[in-house]
Amino acid sequence: QIAIAQAADNPNRVRDLARLLVLAKTAEGIAVKEGATEASNAVQTAVADSLRSFVGKEDYNFDDVYSEINKRGKNAVSALDDIYFEDIAREMSLASKAAVAKFTGKEEYKFGDVSKEIDTRAKGAVSAFTGKEDYKFGDITNEAMKRGGDAVKGFTGKEEYKFGDISKTILKNIFGGDDK
Repeated sequence: QIAIAQAADNPNRVRDLARLLVLAKTAEGIAVKEGATEASNAVQTAVADSLRSFVGKEDYNFDDVYSEINKRGKNAVSALDDIYFEDIAREMSLASKAAVAKFTGKEEYKFGDVSKEIDTRAKGAVSAFTGKEDYKFGDITNEAMKRGGDAVKGFTGKEEYKFGDISKTILKNIFGGDDK
């Protein structure tokens, strides 16, 4: 869309699209950080609950999960009378163990490893975006301002950005009214 606006020599459209891009990237960055912790906790809880339900045990280990997969697979395939099922089940078990090992970087799985890896990767993405090892509230917005500060200043009409300026400007533009 920006290329089309540039080709049409429409600077107002280019400006508006650039502003939208900055807003989208800012929102994306904020969502990643704010949601990473909640998502990680929610994922850990959901995975734990699902696995408990799946294996039918409160305390389980990953071998219980593999055994349950194997048992359910055998039951489903037994109706097909597949003479090669044991080989297939063994390969599926090995493949799932390999996938978990590759994702977590660990040969032996311990409960929570997948969730911890997701959390680590999310934090890495935020760190890569901000260039900072430890995230502090506002770092993503500050980085977005560095990358597209002029567009944000033009959008908000303010020389110095303060948290909430973008949201206030959006609401003002949508609903009208004074800048409060």
